[in-house]
Amino acid sequence: MRETYGSAHEDADRDPPRGAPSSGQGEESSLESPSDAVPLHDNGTQVVELDAMHPTSPESFVEPATHGQEEEAVERAPVAVMNEATVIHEQQRPPEPAQAEVDDAARPTIEITCFGTFTVSSGGRELSWECEVNGENSAFHKEWELLAYVASHEPRGVSTEKMAVAIWPKNDPRTVMESTLHSVTSRLRMLLRRQVEGLEGNVIRIERGLCRLDVTRIRSDVHRFLALIQMSGPGRQAALEEAVSLYRADLLAASAWAWVHERPTNETLSPHERFRKVFFEATEELAETYLAQGHPRHAIPLYRRMLELDPFNEAAFLKLVECRKRTGQRAELKRDGLWVRERIRDFMYDPDDSDDNRDQYDLEPAMRAAWEQALSDMAAPQRSLR
Repeated sequence: MRETYGSAHEDADRDPPRGAPSSGQGEESSLESPSDAVPLHDNGTQVVELDAMHPTSPESFVEPATHGQEEEAVERAPVAVMNEATVIHEQQRPPEPAQAEVDDAARPTIEITCFGTFTVSSGGRELSWECEVNGENSAFHKEWELLAYVASHEPRGVSTEKMAVAIWPKNDPRTVMESTLHSVTSRLRMLLRRQVEGLEGNVIRIERGLCRLDVTRIRSDVHRFLALIQMSGPGRQAALEEAVSLYRADLLAASAWAWVHERPTNETLSPHERFRKVFFEATEELAETYLAQGHPRHAIPLYRRMLELDPFNEAAFLKLVECRKRTGQRAELKRDGLWVRERIRDFMYDPDDSDDNRDQYDLEPAMRAAWEQALSDMAAPQRSLR
């Protein structure tokens, strides 16, 4: 019916996020020489505050207890299911990534959120991609984009050539690597130093053809997510719970930066697609762990989360139906089917197309058949008592 990651008109009409400049702005001025006294843009742009990251409402994760199930509901759900700001007991918490194990005095002073709206904060205060230079408000578009790019890739670093092609697609990659990149990182340092007291050195390091964050000064939720996914052994379940809670929304959701949704040369997935795939795999593994432990009620919000992002995910829907049957929640199962159908219509229906009909979109045949059969099976015992 459609591709996994959204309809065509949805991606084409994507609005830029507040606080995240479009990839086309500031292209030429980003090539200027670095100087604390010279603004990147002399455009008088008004300071725009970034949206704070608001986790998905817990109501979408936790199912209320139904009549007759009070005793079962007393059992405490895993913290990763009950609250996205997961608090794992210290004995369960996996260690920090090896790269981030530094002295307390050198702990990161800047936190970056890439899952959802891109935000940069320090000491609980959001930082801006704009600041006043020589009495004028200047916007540092490319500097902010570079920070987002490095923070949303592997902590070991990303190829400077790959980065150059992604952020400066119209420029010669060699020129970008030899001069532009160093200028932009210098201006980024200036921008952050004016907003974070005591910040020293470059937050982005360029070494051996790689561009990476200085983890002694800055931390990214993407880096933490990847470290948790790689955990193994007795602490894996706790690691998966925290990783799932970190994925508050898709990578750089609604970003205007083209590279988020473009597939790099010789790669089969875009950054957006790759992280969603990893998230789905982790969520499915965690849900299966709950089912193996005899806790289908804990798996339900995980399957619903997958369907919220991709209502065409047949495997997740069938698992959700199975969980509802095991918990005897027929009314909730009925609502699930109607909710997923509305999600499908939201994805597929184009209100600007006069020939489009919202009602024509429905559950995939296999999904609808399983849903209706489960509703029938769960209603049969009630009919036999009449």
